Amino acid sequence: MVRRARWLFVLHLLVPGSVQLLAGSRRFARVGIIGTIASWVLLLLAGIIALLDRNILVWLGTNTIVMTAFSIYLALWAVIYLVLSIDSLRLLKLLSLPIRARRAFLALMLAVTLAGTGSLAYSSNLGLAQSSLVNDIFKQHGTLQPIKGRYNILLLGGDAGSDRFGLRPDSISVLSIDANTGATVNIGIPRNMQHVKFGKDSPMTTVYPNGWNCGVECLINAIYKDTMDNHQDLYPNAIKQGSDPGVEATKDAVQWVTGLQIQAYVLVDMAGFKNLINALGGIEINVNERLPIGGGVDIYG
Repeated sequence: MVRRARWLFVLHLLVPGSVQLLAGSRRFARVGIIGTIASWVLLLLAGIIALLDRNILVWLGTNTIVMTAFSIYLALWAVIYLVLSIDSLRLLKLLSLPIRARRAFLALMLAVTLAGTGSLAYSSNLGLAQSSLVNDIFKQHGTLQPIKGRYNILLLGGDAGSDRFGLRPDSISVLSIDANTGATVNIGIPRNMQHVKFGKDSPMTTVYPNGWNCGVECLINAIYKDTMDNHQDLYPNAIKQGSDPGVEATKDAVQWVTGLQIQAYVLVDMAGFKNLINALGGIEINVNERLPIGGGVDIYG
């Protein structure tokens, strides 16, 4: 009986459902074995895709429909695994085992059940959270293909707030990522850069044929607000594509500055930045003394 219990435990550990096939309900065993084979096939396919083209695997991992479906699959498999484990524990016939073996197999089965069910449930919850996060943050959908071996992503930090008028991206940078190695270069662009242009294909050239060039009022961070206030009609499809005219005009200027073609963007305003910090656990700032805001500094020798 101890040898039988040992083999049944090993079979349940390697192929959930095989215990029921040998000593229980074959109809129920079929569900467990099909689920196990399906999981192995998914893992094998993921490995093959990773070897052939990691871009496809990244797309699958960030596609909200795929992630939601996979999370539901993991949740169902967690329930099935829990039921299979409980039934396998019954089929071990613990009462027929010596007291020491009975305790050992009971502890092992409980440990395996908790580890398997818990990891599946946690992975399902993590997948749903990831899908929701991607859907909420990244409004641009579809796949990205590298251009000349690189992904170029525009990062914009806007100053919009409840006490502010309009939005200006005071933080402008481009992440240029090597598609093969993942090595990343961060290209920072000063918000007060002047005399920028938009490139030949940009709609902004119809309004500013000589570029964004009018002195201190024409800083690169002011392109966004100017476009949103006066020239939204130049980018009629921007909203449908998950962007907006201000971002597209700023992107055209940044492409002229860097010589890189931008494939995607991220725009975070003051409220979004606050929510991002809070989502990561928040920070506490201790201000030990009053500090002047906007005032001068007197230096005494």
